[in-house]
Amino acid sequence: MFNYKIFLILFFFHISPISKGREEVKIIFSEAIHKVANFAVEEIENIYRKIGTDPKISIFPESRMTYLFERGEADALGMKVEIYNKINPSAIKIDIPLVRGLKFSLFALKSEYERVKKLKKPYIVTTKSCLGCLEFAKIHKIQPSSLLSSMEQVFKVLIAKRADLVIVPNVVVSRSKDSRFHRFDERVYSANYYHFIGAKKIHLKDKLEQEFARSSESQKFSLKKLKLYK
Repeated sequence: MFNYKIFLILFFFHISPISKGREEVKIIFSEAIHKVANFAVEEIENIYRKIGTDPKISIFPESRMTYLFERGEADALGMKVEIYNKINPSAIKIDIPLVRGLKFSLFALKSEYERVKKLKKPYIVTTKSCLGCLEFAKIHKIQPSSLLSSMEQVFKVLIAKRADLVIVPNVVVSRSKDSRFHRFDERVYSANYYHFIGAKKIHLKDKLEQEFARSSESQKFSLKKLKLYK
């Protein structure tokens, strides 16, 4: 005789977890990180799968990425410079450095280097969304002459000689393979990058830190993986 009670018990334990599905986590990365550190994007996606969630990855310009996260339209910031917590204290930092020692410096056109060295007040530009660039300026008491919306614009004005110097991540220059750019001096700001989550996902924090620690120990986020990094 068919036992309906046993059938229902088996159905609940075997079917219910599948029908319920995995918890979705919307993770956003900046276009810059996607370009220079796609290995980190893939590893973070793998980590979220390991802890039993369903990660949904999106790529946006830097300013748009933080805007969406701060509005609660995304659950996590893929990678952000450590000082982001000063700007958004409500962001929850997963306290394992992912990329260590990413550098920011001043660059000039090689052809203009000698001229720019003689200037008392060079025209300096950077982007309003590059927190590492702005922190470099703050530490070295530099007042940027103009804040632009993208790295592409920054390099365009430098090439057009409408700026004397730019503050940018060193890796952007080295990865571009463009010999026109020259490091201006030895001043530098070096920062670590972390993963951040919103308050709605705080229950994942412990699991994420455990998995991020394992990945970090295995050199999955090694800076050496950045191509042409200097």
